[in-house]
Amino acid sequence: MHSTLGFRRRASSFLQKAIILVAVYLAPVPSEAQLVTDPTKAEFNASPDHDATASGTPLVSSYQLELYPVGDSEPLLTLDLGKPDVDPDGVIRVNLVTLLVPLLSGTNYVARVAAVGPGGITRSALSNPFTWSVPPPWSPPSEPPAAALSEPPPPEPVVPPPCTYSLSQSAQSLSASAGTATVTVTTGSGCSWTVTDNSSWITITSAASGTGTGTVTYAVTTNTGTSSRSGTLAIGGVILTVTQEAGSAVPPAPGNLRIVS
Repeated sequence: MHSTLGFRRRASSFLQKAIILVAVYLAPVPSEAQLVTDPTKAEFNASPDHDATASGTPLVSSYQLELYPVGDSEPLLTLDLGKPDVDPDGVIRVNLVTLLVPLLSGTNYVARVAAVGPGGITRSALSNPFTWSVPPPWSPPSEPPAAALSEPPPPEPVVPPPCTYSLSQSAQSLSASAGTATVTVTTGSGCSWTVTDNSSWITITSAASGTGTGTVTYAVTTNTGTSSRSGTLAIGGVILTVTQEAGSAVPPAPGNLRIVS
């Protein structure tokens, strides 16, 4: 009798523990991966080396935010965040509204934040997913009214002679450090031109357009990678290839990136 009663007590205790374990296993997962619509802010923990230096050189020179469509391995967009201040709780908070224009609506995105140092880039884990709401429907412009049959046809436009453009150099090699460089575009006095920057680490610091012969000044960020990199500028349709040497030390990655609204 006592043996049977003890067996029943042990079985009841085992069943209670099993119920507790199942309840814990099925408990809701924290909403870290919750989809955020129309995000306004990114939050992440600063790199442990945020304020550290080596021989007077900061180990973290800047941060960058990389946006990926969910499922893609290559970033669709990379944004330079500079080196924001760290809040007292050790978190960096970035206002996305001033950095982003809404991307393709209805598409889910994730992000990584990277610490950039003198010798490389270290990336965080992926953030929670986020998206933008559907914009108002677009309506094509109305067609102008048809011209009356009695009106004469418009005169043929006067076509100016074609403009030609040339650059003072077709390629430029730069060191791994951040810096500036110039290139001269030569053309006719009435010929206009624009500059197109095709690389995220190259920024036009002079006017991005002009007329006639002029000088274009551009800046490059520090190459923290372990290999050289190349980018291009298109000036009046002529390509300038910019090559930058590799850098050296890699800082630790920041962490716990969160996209919030």
